[in-house]
Amino acid sequence: MTTDSSDYLERLKPVRIRFETKKDRIDGFYALMTSGKPVHGLDNGQYIVSHSQCELLNSRNIKYKIDNK
Repeated sequence: MTTDSSDYLERLKPVRIRFETKKDRIDGFYALMTSGKPVHGLDNGQYIVSHSQCELLNSRNIKYKIDNK
């Protein structure tokens, strides 16, 4: 497997996030739901998303924390 393939596969791994403010929760929820990619919301306010969805949130200046607990 090449480095490019490894990087690609790493980016496919899910990321567990939590939004930091109410505004970010609202804006982030909308951005994730309209991203065209699957999103899994958990009962505790966390979302399981992809790295590309994190990049989308970053591009829209929506703050979140990676929460691997």
